[in-house]
Amino acid sequence: MQDPTAARLVPKAEDSFLNGDAVAVDSDAHALIDAAVQVNRADTLDEALSILVGVGRELLGADRVSVAVWDETLTRGTIAAVSGLHEASIGYVVEGRTSPMYEAATSRLPVLGQMGAGRIPAPQSDELKDLKSYVAVPFLAEGNPTLTFQSGWLAILSAADLERAVATLRLLGSLTRIAYRTNDLRIAVDHEARLEAVLDAVEEGVVIQAGNTITASAAALRVLAVDGQLPAPVSARFDGPEDLPLTPAEFLGAAAEPIDGPRKFKIRITGHAGEQHVVAGSIAPIAFAGDQAGTVAVFHDVTTEHNREFLTAQFLKRLFDKLPTAIAVADPETREILSVNLAFLKLVGYSEEKVVGSTPPYPWWASHQELADGPREETIYRHCDGSLIPIRMVHFVVPDAAGAGVANVGLVTDLSEQRRYEQQLLQSGKLATIGELAAGVAHEINNPLFAILGLVEFLLKDAEVGTKGHERLILIQRTGLEIKEIVRALLDFAREPSDERRPVSVAGAARETVELFRRTSAAKASDLREDYTEEDTVVDGSGNQLKQILLNLLANATHAVGGAGGAVGLAVKRDGDWVVATVSDTGPGIPEDVLPRIFDPFFTTKRGTGGSGLGLSVSLGIAQVHGGTLLAENRPEGGARFVLRLPAVRS
Repeated sequence: MQDPTAARLVPKAEDSFLNGDAVAVDSDAHALIDAAVQVNRADTLDEALSILVGVGRELLGADRVSVAVWDETLTRGTIAAVSGLHEASIGYVVEGRTSPMYEAATSRLPVLGQMGAGRIPAPQSDELKDLKSYVAVPFLAEGNPTLTFQSGWLAILSAADLERAVATLRLLGSLTRIAYRTNDLRIAVDHEARLEAVLDAVEEGVVIQAGNTITASAAALRVLAVDGQLPAPVSARFDGPEDLPLTPAEFLGAAAEPIDGPRKFKIRITGHAGEQHVVAGSIAPIAFAGDQAGTVAVFHDVTTEHNREFLTAQFLKRLFDKLPTAIAVADPETREILSVNLAFLKLVGYSEEKVVGSTPPYPWWASHQELADGPREETIYRHCDGSLIPIRMVHFVVPDAAGAGVANVGLVTDLSEQRRYEQQLLQSGKLATIGELAAGVAHEINNPLFAILGLVEFLLKDAEVGTKGHERLILIQRTGLEIKEIVRALLDFAREPSDERRPVSVAGAARETVELFRRTSAAKASDLREDYTEEDTVVDGSGNQLKQILLNLLANATHAVGGAGGAVGLAVKRDGDWVVATVSDTGPGIPEDVLPRIFDPFFTTKRGTGGSGLGLSVSLGIAQVHGGTLLAENRPEGGARFVLRLPAVRS
């Protein structure tokens, strides 16, 4: 244990108590430390105040030192402790608005000067009438009653002496905090022994530095991992690189740096044997008469807790990043993004550096949006590549121990697949309705058609071959048979359930689709070319849904060539374990800015001509449900190409 020595102040009888130029700061400090130790032992505020007024009278050489405790309204003060003249006045109520104690309490400023008529509270006027000089100093500590310390002298003091008395009383007042915080420690009779007992009794490490003197508790020596002897401090700072450990000498150097007020720290320490551990604590300045005389650091080894917290943080970070749900954490006040997981970054396509730290409007917002007040909202995000993403967000506030919000957490669900399936279901429902309507219409057409074809047969028997009438009857018969084939194709299309999964020949589905498509006016305006492999092209799926994909692709290709001599191709082949159907055209191709978004729901380049933006999106969804893919690309020789790949059924 190392500590500075200090001499007791013994004022000369002929001098003022503050006039001795040889008074050392350490003597006041010693007395104040002694007072702090005694106050630390006090069980009540009154006992602590009695100690303080006694020390104050000794330090100030005053004839009387007292302290009043005020109520919350500062209208009633009660004398709680007295040292010197008229000690029996404990319990008196301070009366009179001209009382120095009242003035100091209400103005929150020291009051000092010469005692005169009306300056002494009425209950004490006779006993204290001989006092000539006084100082009244208020002390306000948050959460504690306002106190007024007052000193009085039978002699007349100079203004400088009174000012120094104010500073001393302020120091005494600051020691009252100890009485509110602790009454656990018991200090030995000798100051040195008492201080050692206090430091060695606490589990935390304590280092007190004042000038060149360093006092350390036994726990501090253990935490700093030194062999009983403190090293000389080396200049360092607590706010250096987090991963750079300090030596014990550097720790002492950092703890000795002047500071404005209390601050916390958490650093790594390297012991004499090279081992590292984590130390956390706080450091505060020690001040006498307004000047910083040193620092006190209180700390403890938190290596185990730190490692546990680190492992927990690493585990939570990994879990956070592995969750499939996109999560964003934001400040509840500024809405600044504090953290996101990998799923969120994947959803919006931006880097973590771009996302973390951003504030509304966020770059992934599709348009200017207002933050929803409710716990759930549905909106549109924009991926960094420009594609739109329908999302649902559920957000909630994470409170601290006091219930105040410390973070907003948003759970974001990508609704793209759900919307695609919903549209696919809607489209399938529409197709089923159209199929039922087509079947009904086909049956209604078949009845008169059979009558027409039968009548034509009879008329042909009576007509002379080669005549105009015979040729016209042949044309009517051919047209009727063509109508019959169209009706048959419609019935075949309508009879097949859209959700039934069974082995289906892709080449067969393609032929049937083309046969139906050729009957449309759009198909007749373009050159439709077919190429089917002789190999097995059977897949497990819904023939109706596959026809839906091919019909949509053929319609788009025909629209692209515009009917001005353009060609549309449909080819089906086997590629290993896959069946590949390709629809190509000789049109202008797909613009580069459209290609990345061509399968987005509701995206269309044919808005003005009736396009809904759902055909390709639904087609992609059907392909994916069948375990396949649907890709779009531009052909090197010009035009566009859509490639449907489906897993083949193994023989």
